[in-house]
Amino acid sequence: MNKTQTKILIGVIVCIIITFLYPPHAYIVQNSVMDMGFAFIWKLPTRHVVYVNLLLAEWLGIGLIGAILYFLTKGKNKNSFGKDKVSK
Repeated sequence: MNKTQTKILIGVIVCIIITFLYPPHAYIVQNSVMDMGFAFIWKLPTRHVVYVNLLLAEWLGIGLIGAILYFLTKGKNKNSFGKDKVSK
C-alpha cells in the first residue's frame, strides 16, 4: 500500500465515521415519514428516527468511490520530482 492509498483509506474511514455520527433522520407523523435532514446521533429530536436506508446508501457510495480511487492508485508512487515510479 502506497502513501496515496493510505490517505484514501483514512479519508473513507473518516467519512464513514462522520456519517455515523451525523446520520440522516426522518420525522414520523401518523404513518407518514418526512425527511428532515441530518442531526447528531445522540441529540435526535423527539419522534425522529435514523433513516437507515439512506445511511446505508451513503456508506455504499463512500465505499465504492473509495475502492475505485484505491485501485486507480495501485502500483504508482510519485517521487519528489513528480515522475511516476512503479512500486515493487
